[in-house]
Amino acid sequence: MAKLNTKKPTSRKGLPPTIEEASNNLEVSRPEEVLLKALNFKVATDFKTEFKTYASSRGISMVDLLYKMFDEYKNNEIVK
Repeated sequence: MAKLNTKKPTSRKGLPPTIEEASNNLEVSRPEEVLLKALNFKVATDFKTEFKTYASSRGISMVDLLYKMFDEYKNNEIVK
């Protein structure tokens, strides 16, 4: 007959956090929530690839790049 392991397994997780540590561990600084709305338009596949590559090579999202580009355009627009 096979031997059964009756030894109680030991915990490797360590001690649980104190009440103070546990109550404060979810405080995260979050940016102010903004209502987002979809901006839907189609662009050429090559343009999307280049736009996405440019944004990711600078470590920013495509949305952040669009915001920066629009701000730059507004600030430097030449009125005709």
